[in-house]
Amino acid sequence: MQNVQETNLAWALIEVAKPHLNRLDRNYAFVTTGAGDTFAAIHHLLKLIAVKGIPLRPRLVQLCVTWLDSYACHEEEPYLRRLIEGFLLPDAIRALSAPRVNPLSAAPKLKELLWGNQQSGRAVACAEVEQACHAFDKIPRRVPLLR
Repeated sequence: MQNVQETNLAWALIEVAKPHLNRLDRNYAFVTTGAGDTFAAIHHLLKLIAVKGIPLRPRLVQLCVTWLDSYACHEEEPYLRRLIEGFLLPDAIRALSAPRVNPLSAAPKLKELLWGNQQSGRAVACAEVEQACHAFDKIPRRVPLLR
């Protein structure tokens, strides 16, 4: 990931986390990002976001995964990957399956429901599961997407 993209990711994480941060954490994020130490800022923000349970949009989680791929040999990479995949990614999946309300319509519309595939850990659309069930004449075990 290029330095400009890394800086943009740091600022995007700051915007999401800012309302939930105390003065010291907020100052640390601003100063480290402004000084160009974006790795330290993103590392700090990801840890705080996971600990505080701050939800991230799926696109922002994907940017975090892409950013982390460029640090594959860094000593903190396994820890950060566990944070992203263990805490942030499940929140993003829940956000995708949460009901969405159109303020112009009378009734809320639900996003398509997802099932968790127990073997692969992959989220699968209910329509896919139904087709597979009819094909094999069995009902899959429902697995919560939370870890």
